[in-house]
Amino acid sequence: QSYDSIVFWKWDAFIYDWTLNSRHVDFKVLSGNKLLSYKAQQWDGIAWKDNFLFTNEYDTNGYLIYAETMRWSGDKWTNYSMTTYTYNDSNKIERILSKGWNGTDWINTEQKNYVYDDKNNPVIFYSQYWSGNTWNNLTQHLSNYDDDNNEVNVTIQNGDGNLWVNSGFVTSRYDTLGNLIFDSIQVWEVDAWVNSALYQIEFSSTNKRLSQHSQNWVNGEWVESQFVTYHYNGIDSLENMLVEKWMNDNWVIDWERIYTYDDNDDLIKTNTNLWRADEWIPLNLRRYTYDNDHFQKSSVLLRFDADGTSYVSGDSTHYYFSILSASDELANVDELLMVYPNPSTGKFSISHTNAESVEVLNVNGERVYAKIFEKDQASFQIDMGQCLPGIYFIKLQEGRQSFCRKIVVQ
Repeated sequence: QSYDSIVFWKWDAFIYDWTLNSRHVDFKVLSGNKLLSYKAQQWDGIAWKDNFLFTNEYDTNGYLIYAETMRWSGDKWTNYSMTTYTYNDSNKIERILSKGWNGTDWINTEQKNYVYDDKNNPVIFYSQYWSGNTWNNLTQHLSNYDDDNNEVNVTIQNGDGNLWVNSGFVTSRYDTLGNLIFDSIQVWEVDAWVNSALYQIEFSSTNKRLSQHSQNWVNGEWVESQFVTYHYNGIDSLENMLVEKWMNDNWVIDWERIYTYDDNDDLIKTNTNLWRADEWIPLNLRRYTYDNDHFQKSSVLLRFDADGTSYVSGDSTHYYFSILSASDELANVDELLMVYPNPSTGKFSISHTNAESVEVLNVNGERVYAKIFEKDQASFQIDMGQCLPGIYFIKLQEGRQSFCRKIVVQ
């Protein structure tokens, strides 16, 4: 899938209709469908006006090493921002450095740094901002892992000048399948960790999230907070999410989200409703369309007013793209690339043959995960639990040939 253009619309509550807002055009890609550049334009009511130009550079392994944004000044493109990416010997991201243009020079703005253990688990992450002549600490995460590479605790610290000050501490537990089933959150007060929140998650035998129970620490005891229940259809696609809150010593319904699928099990609609005064009040509505190859063609978000009777705002995105062809000898992608479970809550197992690397892209073509395979590594697991729910694309690379498979994070 290679984008030709992406058009964004806004809902105008005054005329009660869609109006053009912006678009992305002039997509240029390298071999392997790696995004090289594209242009953002704004609609001024009469014509499209250039706004931003985005360009990327990659290393010989296909990893993004440089991204630059230029802004249209009225008669020419001028520098705006740039980001460089540095990787370690295992092709894990080591540093992300951002700079802004002050009119004559590139000036540091922010950097993110990652340190890994011998299993390539990120054990230290810290971000810093540039004050004009030195780097100042912003936030830091210190992580520990079990033998299965599950993150079992993380210390969160905030910058105080050149010092790191404790902020939060998260303890996690997992079931035998690697599903996160427990989170305990503590906050730092004066000189000690103090309980803050608990999350307990239940999964089905097919790794589907069934419920999430949260409690808050209030006046020295745990107090009920929220209970979320997940329901699935006959093919294990999420059908309904019901959220209850603790009020006056009872669980009361708060809101729900309903998921609707077409005959191909592509998500086509979600309705989010609030339970108020013994009736459901619409909060927002999302719609999706797909082509015959199940690539997403459009997405629509509409938000309702407080009464749930009319739309007050919204966004609509339409994707125009062409499908890249593949050689006949690689037509049977199922034998080469198996991804399961799909959909999932973010953890996927991948089995493959003869592949060299994998990357995961969101619907905008932005890379959210990448990995170089070790020799003779026939399968591995990726964890996208930190990504927002939605549709992503796994791209597998073998020499000059690549394969793509849609995955769904719920």
